[in-house]
Amino acid sequence: MIPSAFTAGIRRSTCAAALATVATLTLASSAGAVDDRPIFMDNCNSDNQSGDDCVYTTVVPNVDGIYVQFISSPDMCSNITARIGIGEPQPHYIGDDLVGPGQAGTKYFVPAEKPAGSSTVFVHAVGHTGGCNTGGLQEWAGTLHIVDRGYSLPGQ
Repeated sequence: MIPSAFTAGIRRSTCAAALATVATLTLASSAGAVDDRPIFMDNCNSDNQSGDDCVYTTVVPNVDGIYVQFISSPDMCSNITARIGIGEPQPHYIGDDLVGPGQAGTKYFVPAEKPAGSSTVFVHAVGHTGGCNTGGLQEWAGTLHIVDRGYSLPGQ
């Protein structure tokens, strides 16, 4: 049987729709679009508030630039200042946020790291007296929220 022009057109439309669906699903399920990294630091020096002994450090993919944000755990019982830093070209802080239990700090942009394609990000907590903190930071917890520069949630 020889296919008609109508049947051939339907086949082309079906193939185009299938390819568009595959492309959409591939982009929507990008593994690196949003990355939440849980943090629990329980090795702090409880003799002071500095938290110098318990700095969270991680390496994250960064090809096009990323946004990083610290979100304090709702289980925290006192405020902390979350100092966000990056390791390139020299380790340095890019922002400080006073956050209470369950609160999110500012989103900070980290430029793409070329040619390596990854960045070292660290969070250094500084304690504040109040709640369960009676003068020394013993532990802290939260989430480092990382979003690729080119990614946005649907509807945003």
